Amino acid sequence: MTIKERLLCTNKEVRVINCEESYIYIDACVKYISIVNCINTTIFVAAVKKVCTVDKCENLTLSVAANFLRIGNTIDSTINYYGSFNPMLYGDNRSITIGPYNANYAELIDRIKEAEIPIIYKNIQSYDHPIVLNDIENNNINHKIQRLEDFSAMILPDNFKPIPHSLVKNYDPLIFGINEKQSLSNDDLNYLNGTNCILPVLCPNSYRDTIKMRYKGYRNLQTDILQTNVGTEEQKILHFAIQSHFKDWLVHSGSLKPILEMAKMIDKE
Repeated sequence: MTIKERLLCTNKEVRVINCEESYIYIDACVKYISIVNCINTTIFVAAVKKVCTVDKCENLTLSVAANFLRIGNTIDSTINYYGSFNPMLYGDNRSITIGPYNANYAELIDRIKEAEIPIIYKNIQSYDHPIVLNDIENNNINHKIQRLEDFSAMILPDNFKPIPHSLVKNYDPLIFGINEKQSLSNDDLNYLNGTNCILPVLCPNSYRDTIKMRYKGYRNLQTDILQTNVGTEEQKILHFAIQSHFKDWLVHSGSLKPILEMAKMIDKE
């Protein structure tokens, strides 16, 4: 795992080349970034002032805010994006999933302003209609838009302090404008109190609502378990069953490695 500090990368041209089984987090407004020949890699880039280029990658997970994004010759990858223009697909792309920006931390808005990326509602929708070049000539280019049920906030290292869900609504006027109906709907955040729910700031409300409902389901399940008044032995069996299913999910979803990497970092500290 690599975490690049802001002062090392600000306004620089950054290249990420030939990385494999890597986790790279860049907390900076960079000028350009090129991500080339990366396999089984997760990359977070706070903001890109000019162009973010993804080329010849496989099984890449990328979360990026950029003025312009282009993706070429990449397969089996997920790109969560916020930017000024719709992403561009070129070359031999296969099984690309494009979704809304899924990061949340305290300095995020400052980084995006540094990159001169306008913070407006229209940009939130920019991921939704990518521009496909030569789509008639090249039938290999295929993509899909991320489903609501597959969307989740990106898990960032502790260095990135998330904005609590109770304060996310304070950022909404920046994007959605001041709207009384919008503010009234934020009452549904109350049942998230006491949870570690993280709501991405720069994504459509439909995706945020999905995360809210997911955590509401967790909360209801916890309440149901507490109200069953099961005995000690039944508690152990239930605990074992939940842990087993959770471990299976971590393995099959590919989410186990980043957690182990973070645990190693904590142990070192």
